[in-house]
Amino acid sequence: MLVRIRDHFGFGGISYTDQPTGRVWKWAVCNRHDLKRIIAFLEGRIRSKKKRREFERWKYVFRSYFNSTREYVRKVG
Repeated sequence: MLVRIRDHFGFGGISYTDQPTGRVWKWAVCNRHDLKRIIAFLEGRIRSKKKRREFERWKYVFRSYFNSTREYVRKVG
């Protein structure tokens, strides 16, 4: 399913980690532009009240982080 999602959007990477409860797969997206595309896609499509609240909270954090004036310093070494 994650491969189909990645192929639909055309970006992101799929990886897994082995946990005591079994293998956990994830689709990771780290690019701001791609994250905005996911937000636009999900907008108005989430039916569960709980998931909608989580999505709204995630959007708030995303926008707060990327609209801030903080300086980004790359770690050396």
